[in-house]
Amino acid sequence: MPPVFALRSDSNKIDVTHPQTLGELLDTNGLSGRLNDVALYNWGTLVPVEINRALVELVGCARPETDPLASLLDPALGPKPFIHKPEPWKPAAPLALDTEHTVQVRRRFPAPAVSIRKLTRWFLPSSGTCEAEYVLEGVASSADKVDFEVHAHGYHSLSPQGGQVACDTDATEAGSTHLLRRRKCYEVADRRPPAVAQKLPDWKGESEATQGVLKREGTGTFIHHGCAPYDVLVRYYKDDRDNAAKILLAPFAPRWKPVKGADPELDEDTLSVSWELQGDHGKLKRGQLVVWDKDDNVVFFAPLDEQQLRTRKRYEFLKDARKTWDKAAIRRDQLPYRVQLQAHSDEDEPLGLALAVMPTQVRAFDYAQVQFIAFNVKPGTKPRVPGPGIDYLGDADPDVDIQKRCDVMKDAIRLAAADGHVRPEENVLKLFMAPEFYFRGKDGGYPVEKLWDVTRQLRQETDKPEYADWLFVFGSAIGYLPHEELDAVTGAPTGTPLTHGGEGQVHAVLLDADTTGVDDVLTVTLSRPPDTTWKVRGVGKNHALKGVATTLTPDEYQLTVDGKSGLAPGPVVLSEPVAWIDTVDQTGACTEVVVNSRVCSRIFIPSSGAAPAAPWKLRTGPEEDDIKGCVPLGAGRYRLTLANKKAGFASGSAELVEPKSTEIFNVVMVQKGWPAPLLSQGLKGAAVYKEYVSAIDFVGPNSHNANAWFDATGLGRRIEVHGATDRLALPTEGSTDVPAASPNRVGLGATWLNRPNRVGSEINLSGDGGGSVVTVDGVTLGLEVCLDHAMNRLDLFYHGGNSPVPPFGPQAPGAVAGDPRVQVQLIPSFGMSIGRGKLCTWKGAPRPGLVFNVDGQRCASVARVTDGAYSCDDHPAMHATVPGLCTHDKELRWCVGCNKTRSAPGDCPTHGPTEARHLCGYAWQRWQCGVGGCTNTMPCLVHPYPPAPPPLGFNWCLKCSKEFPMGPPCPTCGGPPAPCPESYKVGTTCSKHAPALPQRCNAPLVSMGQSIATVGGPTQVNSSHDPAFFDEGGHVLVYPAQVLPRPDVF
Repeated sequence: MPPVFALRSDSNKIDVTHPQTLGELLDTNGLSGRLNDVALYNWGTLVPVEINRALVELVGCARPETDPLASLLDPALGPKPFIHKPEPWKPAAPLALDTEHTVQVRRRFPAPAVSIRKLTRWFLPSSGTCEAEYVLEGVASSADKVDFEVHAHGYHSLSPQGGQVACDTDATEAGSTHLLRRRKCYEVADRRPPAVAQKLPDWKGESEATQGVLKREGTGTFIHHGCAPYDVLVRYYKDDRDNAAKILLAPFAPRWKPVKGADPELDEDTLSVSWELQGDHGKLKRGQLVVWDKDDNVVFFAPLDEQQLRTRKRYEFLKDARKTWDKAAIRRDQLPYRVQLQAHSDEDEPLGLALAVMPTQVRAFDYAQVQFIAFNVKPGTKPRVPGPGIDYLGDADPDVDIQKRCDVMKDAIRLAAADGHVRPEENVLKLFMAPEFYFRGKDGGYPVEKLWDVTRQLRQETDKPEYADWLFVFGSAIGYLPHEELDAVTGAPTGTPLTHGGEGQVHAVLLDADTTGVDDVLTVTLSRPPDTTWKVRGVGKNHALKGVATTLTPDEYQLTVDGKSGLAPGPVVLSEPVAWIDTVDQTGACTEVVVNSRVCSRIFIPSSGAAPAAPWKLRTGPEEDDIKGCVPLGAGRYRLTLANKKAGFASGSAELVEPKSTEIFNVVMVQKGWPAPLLSQGLKGAAVYKEYVSAIDFVGPNSHNANAWFDATGLGRRIEVHGATDRLALPTEGSTDVPAASPNRVGLGATWLNRPNRVGSEINLSGDGGGSVVTVDGVTLGLEVCLDHAMNRLDLFYHGGNSPVPPFGPQAPGAVAGDPRVQVQLIPSFGMSIGRGKLCTWKGAPRPGLVFNVDGQRCASVARVTDGAYSCDDHPAMHATVPGLCTHDKELRWCVGCNKTRSAPGDCPTHGPTEARHLCGYAWQRWQCGVGGCTNTMPCLVHPYPPAPPPLGFNWCLKCSKEFPMGPPCPTCGGPPAPCPESYKVGTTCSKHAPALPQRCNAPLVSMGQSIATVGGPTQVNSSHDPAFFDEGGHVLVYPAQVLPRPDVF
């Protein structure tokens, strides 16, 4: 017969007053050798694991040991730091002999509990398996059934517009979050569950949701990044009414933040975890919180009492009153950490319940190194057939063109991923980049709305979990937006200039109408301030506003209307004039008007004061004139100076006529692979807009005339695009380039009208703001598209300097305190190199920055460590510690079969091996007969030499392109002679000059850092060798991983 003890309410309590082992506590209180009595009396168990659980959750235990007597107790850690001293039961009075007595006893049973002992942190859905094991505690009379479930975070469906709409996973169960449910996957057959761990059913990531983004379809639907992490829940219970109990555990991801001039510090705001309890009928009373590191080691645990479990529902790791996690012990190299929450009913609950929940599909998203991967391919043009002219490459159907180029890009990505030199570690960010103009099509670009089809199609590949630690920079895509009236049916440009006039509707809410006076006073809420040029749409007519006043409530206004409006509280519509002339000044040589219209922000006026090449016009009634000046006055008002004196202009409604043009969008699309929104930090994707349009960017009359192209009036900005042959090209709205609309100069308060996150800063906070500084998962990238690098876009933002565009002159830095500094500078380009612009990454020891250029014109890429070394753009292997000239010989690759120079290294995919050639280093020469008046080239058949006089030699000036008698310098401009244009196979000699004298590069060395040699490739991307789409087929190169510089802030 087991011992019978006195009621615990009548027992003596033994307080734990200081840290000591359980054995020491028992020894000092006369309980040596009585662990079994103590355990049975207090917690109803003799099982060491269950004793330790009680010590942790009730008494306070700093270090559980296999033998509970050795477990270290700490009263500061327990909600009840004492044990009941067991005493045998004694009757209140002696029992009479020879009499039958009934003694009522109650057996004490341990609390049921479940803990997850093994859980796969990361696996590939469908092909991989999530393995999980658990251990049960307690007795079958309290709990005997086990359920297994997997729950999603942020579950949603997609709207027709692609937006996320929260929804349940099961259409028949409100509040459901489970993707997988296995009822009674295990049932306890004996008095006690097995002491060893049990396996949960294998899960390969399949979803059984009946609606939403992971709705089961066809042969199966598998989890993706959008609802990660996925929580594995084990439920251990007795009563079937508890089979819906669950813990909703918030994702936990400690992060580090940059500190100016120091190592990153742990962000304390990320060191907490919260949860919700549902469906437990109030049974869950206590439990534990356990933290595992990346290697599944337990690095922290803490008890949870009823108040914390049910009321606070949050654990602050650095601030908890009972137990805190040593901040110094939280290490980046141990990421990711995972939290397991265990909760259960107590010993007094006959129908017990226990839960354990822990996430899978967890990545660190914390990077120590970056590995560059280049997709070198040459977009381009071809001669028009029949000529003359040049055509863009690609398909005339933008959908077909985008599909083809996306398919090729996906092939390149897959080839890159298969390269054995790509590092598999989670802390290495794989950065894949393609060149500028990769996406453009036969029209020179795509309708701007088509650009987002590119990201949608590429996400089909990059969203896969195989790319969880990849970042993709897909070169650039060119979009166009015609600024002219469009056909109402087809949407095609009509050739009619775009007119901005009439009235726009603004929706408001009428809160109150004061109708006691002659004029109604309406109190409304509005998204922006109105003025007296607006009208209120009343009953039967529109009412002019006689007065506008603000109230003390934000976005609330009092409008005095002209007369009686007849309006009642509720929705109301106001009319805002698109353009309204406030005042007219005819005192000067030209008419000046003050116009109220936000459209005026888009009017381009050359800073020189010259008339724009394509002027806007102001029209009112039959009167119209060019606008030659535009000065902002604030609050949407502008002073416009007209080209002439026009008497017909007066206050009232007006129209602004925009010159026929096309706005160009050169957008670099950045995507993070497997972009888990609840686990990673920073942006998951970004669109970076090129600021400056280059002369070589488009086919046109000034494609090779930079002086005409950059004319301050915009006269030279003529291109061929969307079938038009002489189109005025506008940079993207907000650019500082000529002839930009709404120039958004760094450091000033100008705002991009359609991209509200872009306010005089290069920091791209939203991903769609266009700024060139992007932070993804703690890594800050500075991205300059081709000419932006030569214009020092990033350097001007961080350091200021002389503006490269009008108005020229000093420009203050735009960066402010706290802005992130660039760790990696990226230059996707077509005709640009690293040395042609300033670098804004850290230079020199101990952890220099990195720069990566993928250039389509050269079909080549260069990666460098910005350690201060001097180098040459054309010969990256040339390194020096001091300035000087490049000593390498010029060299090119020649394909005999193609009969042309190849930009790409390696073999020609069509004709095999190519040959290395040198450029001849002798000067270009022309020899003419020495007989006066004879202009024959040598040998002269009329006057053979000898006996004729020696021939005359001529050179060609490299600077002014004029011929001059042999012997530098050029007498006209002092320039050097041009080199011989011949090339010859390395090891032979030029056909015109001997002995062999290769051209020496002699380019000035620039401080841009040592180049990084490749370790993988070139791997040919066969699908890119299609001359209808690419001027030269592409290949993939892999560079070795490099240490990331320390994050820093301005």
